[in-house]
Parts: sequence; C-alpha cells; structure tokens
Amino acid sequence: MTDARPPRTKDSTAVLNNIGVLVHDQRKYKEAEEFHRKTLKILEEFLPPGHIDITCSLNNIGNILHEQGKFDAALEYHRRALQMHEDFRISDHLACARLYDSHQQALRICQKILSSEHPDIACSYNNIGDVLHKQGKYKEAHEHHFQALEIREKSLPADHPRIADSLNNIGSVFESQKNYTRAINYYQRALDIREKVLPVIHPAVAHSLNNIGNILNKQGNYVEALEYYTKALETQQKCLPSNHPDIAACYNNIGIILKHQGNDEDALTYFQRALEMRKQYLPENHIDIADSLNNIGLIRQKQQNYAEALELFQQSLKLKEIYLPQDHPSMAINYHNIANILCLQENYTNCLDYYVRAHQIRERYLPPNDTDIADSLYNIGFTYDQLNQPTRALEHLKKAADIYKDLPTEVSAFNKIQRHIQRLLTEKSST
Repeated sequence: MTDARPPRTKDSTAVLNNIGVLVHDQRKYKEAEEFHRKTLKILEEFLPPGHIDITCSLNNIGNILHEQGKFDAALEYHRRALQMHEDFRISDHLACARLYDSHQQALRICQKILSSEHPDIACSYNNIGDVLHKQGKYKEAHEHHFQALEIREKSLPADHPRIADSLNNIGSVFESQKNYTRAINYYQRALDIREKVLPVIHPAVAHSLNNIGNILNKQGNYVEALEYYTKALETQQKCLPSNHPDIAACYNNIGIILKHQGNDEDALTYFQRALEMRKQYLPENHIDIADSLNNIGLIRQKQQNYAEALELFQQSLKLKEIYLPQDHPSMAINYHNIANILCLQENYTNCLDYYVRAHQIRERYLPPNDTDIADSLYNIGFTYDQLNQPTRALEHLKKAADIYKDLPTEVSAFNKIQRHIQRLLTEKSST
C-alpha cells in the first residue's frame, strides 16, 4: 500500500504525532488528544482506509482515553483500529506495531508477523494486563502479565528493564489481591534490576521504592514505609516536574503514613498538597482526584467534622462513578466510608444500604477469609442490631466471628464480636 501524502504533509503528521506523544508523557491528556486528533484527521484525508498509520493514530487516542478512565470511548477507538487491521498485511510496517501501547489488536497483529516469543508480543500481553487490572479483573490480568514475563525472560537479557516492568506489574496485581508477601517479592526483584541497569535518579527506581513502601504500609510497618516513600520522593523531585502526578502520589502516601501515626494535621497538609497538584496536572474528573478527596474525608471524619467528611466521600464517589463500574473494588472503599459516616450520624437505614453494597463487592473480589469481608459482616450485623433486628444481626456477627477466629492478628476483634453476640443471645433468651 503506497503512501499518498505529499512530503510536507507526511512531515507535519510526524511532528504532530511526536508532540502528542511528548505531551501525553507529561500527562497533559487534553492537549495530547488534540494533537493526535489533528494527526488522525490529516491521515484520513490523504491515506486509504486501513493504512497502518491511521490505526496507530486511533490507538494513540485510545490510549489517552484509557488513561483518563474513559474505557468505553477508548474501546471504540481500539475496535476501529482492530477492524482495520484484520484485513491489512503489515509485513513492511513492523516498526509501527511498536507504537501500540496497550491493546488487543496489537497482540493479534504481532502474532501474525512475529514469533510467539518476540518482545513485541510481550508488550501487548503486558498492556492488556494493565487494562484488565484497572478493571478489577485480577485473574485475567495476572495471566497476561505472566505471559509477558515468560516471553521477556526467554527473549531478553536477565536484567533488562522490560523484565523489571513485568515483575512490577505482577506485584501490583498481587497487591490489589492483598497478597502482600508475594507482591513485595516481585516489587523487590523489579527494584533490584532497575537499580542495577538504570541511573540512580530515575522515575522507575522511584516507582519501585514507592511500591515497596505501599506494601510495608499495608503490613503496618509505618516507619519503614515512610523511609521508602521519602527516598522515592527525593528521587522524583530530582527527575520530574515539580507538579508531576507521581510526586503528588508520593505526598498522598506520606499523608497516609502520618494519618496512621495519629499526626492528622500534617497528614491533612500532605493530602491537600497532593490534591492541589493533581487538580493542576490531571483532568478535573481523574480517579486520582477522587482518592485525594477520600483521604481528606478520612481526616475530617477523625476530626468529627462528619458533614464535610460525608460531602468529600460523596464527591469522590461521583468521580469514580463516571469511569468505573458499580462493582469495581475501589467503589467498596467509598461505600464503606459513606456508611461509616451515616452510622455515626445514626442514619442506620441508609447506612445499612451502603454497608451491604461494600460487602457485595468485597465478596466478589476478595478471598472468603479476608479481614475486609469480616469487617463488612460485623458492620452489617451492628447496624441490624441498631435497627432492632437481632436475628439478622446475629447471623452476620457469627459469620464475622468465624473469619476472625482463624486469624491470630485479630484476637481483639474476635473477642469484641463474641461479647456482642453473647449480649444479643442473652437479650433474646430473656424476652
């Protein structure tokens, strides 16, 4: 297939595309999308339908939409690209396949022209895994990331940065599944490679440090977690723009540690700083902004400012509802937090509805003996008790106790529930 573009037009599309890629890397999604749409418009004017450059442009727009959480819109562009590729031979355009960042059509195309162990195939598996992870499809995400890792380990040097990327992504899915032991193992392996082959001051090194800090935080090792977050922040401040979202994420994580340590005022300062940066750098409805609102809400809750906390939790939920399905694991956090406020306000009927929503999501995504499921069961049981429904309260409290009794770290929670159950049984027998 020949290229019908005049030389100047060809150069202009290349320039527009490259600027779009650069701006995209800076997370300036609106500007990046404008450059790629201009590129697409010119390409569609001068090239025949199905040309590889058009499909690359469609994918670039799809990737930008995907990173903003606009999954349906992104899927539309990827499907258009896939349809064009199905009947298009690209034997002379292998380099362009490398421009694809994250979608199934890249995998199908590469499989047609490459061996099953080519690194480009691994990129497609990896990027599909990233999308599935964001959608909460952890099992499928793991399958794709492990396939990517297997290919990369066969086709690349043992300390190649792409192998570190796969290890990191596998660890990230394990983190979402709350399998922290395996997650930190993969994160550490990724960090070892990155520290070996990349400059000391590199965003990927900071990313690994931040990820290990996340696991230590979730394991309750707050002092050590803070050390990793601080190292990550120092690295980011030397190699990234001052208002970059990765720096905002680090501020947010330090705020979480400070909150756990009871330093609410300093935590609030970090959360607000992260929110300000995210509002400057990211689209106004970005998911990261929802997380910042949620964290500030947690501080307001601890300060007993329940009205403001509830408003922040609801704002966070509204942002997530724009892009995430109703049963996404992240939604359970908001449902749970809103329920807690309603419970503190003694609005038990509405509180119960939100606790049940959170529990249904957790049951779908978490192991049956997870502490979050036990926590949901206890909260539902407590609320039924407040609504004078002891039979249903006992039903849920006993299920929660059954989970807690097998968890050595949750002895106090188990004893608390047992006392609650005993009180209800005593009251029931005396009536």
